[in-house]
Amino acid sequence: MLRAKYDETLAILQFFGDTYNAKDDIKLLGKARWRGDIKCWEVSVPANTELSSLLAKFPHEVKIEQSSTVQAENSSVPALSVFELNLKLQAAIHQAFPGTILLKAIVSSVKRQTNRAFIEIRDELDATCEMSCMATTDMQKFFDAYEKIGFPLDLDLNVLFSVQVSIAGSGGRVLLKIIEVFPEYTLGKAQQARELTNERLKKEGLFELNRNKRLPVLPIRLAVLTSKSGTVINDFLSSLEVARFGFEVIWRHIPVQGHSAERAIVEALRSFACNTEEHQVDAIILIRGGGSAGDLSIFNSYEIAKAICLADIPVLTAIGHQADQSSAQDVSYQAFGVPKDIGRFLADIILNLRKELEQRVLQVRNLSTEIINYWQQRLQSLSALALARSASIPDRAQLQLQQLSSKAGMLAQQLVLEKIQWTEQRSQLLDLSSPQRQLERGFILCRQNGRLVKSLSAADYENPLELQFKDKVAKAKLL
Repeated sequence: MLRAKYDETLAILQFFGDTYNAKDDIKLLGKARWRGDIKCWEVSVPANTELSSLLAKFPHEVKIEQSSTVQAENSSVPALSVFELNLKLQAAIHQAFPGTILLKAIVSSVKRQTNRAFIEIRDELDATCEMSCMATTDMQKFFDAYEKIGFPLDLDLNVLFSVQVSIAGSGGRVLLKIIEVFPEYTLGKAQQARELTNERLKKEGLFELNRNKRLPVLPIRLAVLTSKSGTVINDFLSSLEVARFGFEVIWRHIPVQGHSAERAIVEALRSFACNTEEHQVDAIILIRGGGSAGDLSIFNSYEIAKAICLADIPVLTAIGHQADQSSAQDVSYQAFGVPKDIGRFLADIILNLRKELEQRVLQVRNLSTEIINYWQQRLQSLSALALARSASIPDRAQLQLQQLSSKAGMLAQQLVLEKIQWTEQRSQLLDLSSPQRQLERGFILCRQNGRLVKSLSAADYENPLELQFKDKVAKAKLL
């Protein structure tokens, strides 16, 4: 005969005695486990289940003893086993969270395995408050949902999950099982980030600072911040070369997406924004090619936008495509649709200056011609008048008057010609200073990574040099 103790408080039934032959039948009664410490089988009685009905079909003879919660030795305080506590926790969690709940959080880490993924999450306001989520059967579907909107399920992502709360087995750990994900929440958070950043900068009085800077009349030295990979820099340079002018481009390689992007962009902006002698530039150009909403969301960062606002020199931006907008573009001196538009904008400055200079030269020439004609006519009139009145003047005085009249005409003409010559010299000097003229004279332009190399000490022996001749570009390597 088996002996059994039933604890109504904990809803636990314990079997003692010769349980070896009865263990399989005991397991059929409910969730059961062997208690080696007290040599018994312990069964959790399902809720709302009468003990008599549970044992009605039990094929073994059982003597049941009613029992209260196990007491600690020499103590009046009730003592629970770990298993009993685990059961109580499960019951309490099930009662508090009978179904699924919506949980908003920020992702701290993601660990993917073959058939499951563990996602550590933290509170939006208190980063020290963390919990663990698990995705199993629909794991890949969850990850694909975020990839589809351009936000990979990764570090620092704002997420909204539908989770089921429980206790992980007998370990006592709270387990959050992901039942459903809501990528649209993440997308909305990203769009909200731009508004929050802009509003914060406006309250701090920083929003308009860089937009009110003044671009030099002739911006020559340009700091370009962009990724090392991709065709963005080539598109920018090709549109810049339309001007055929000697721009000096300082190219700083930075990551434009990923965990390290924000810090790298901020540091690069600050290094040029202080405008020291070492990094003295006329403008900073921040460019990035097209990408998903997730890839471009980094440019809504408060730290990046603030660094642009505080820059002492104008920052020109082109992020993504025409339709893409970000806080970095909102606060910059001027934003453009695509990177090549910035190159064309700067090239047009040179082209417009040349055109304006040509028009000014033409105006000076026309005005000079008018002045010469006027004074020639005026002097001729004065000379004729002087000659008409010179009949009563001695020959010597008449001769001096003619010489003086002729000399005055020559001086006026010489003055006008000097002004024309000065204007033409300035025009020729601007034309002769262009890179193309230097190439035609037999010089070459040496570049490396998009910037001019002025001395051997400034060259990088690891990367090839680009040697631009009059008709083509060749590559060379330093030995």
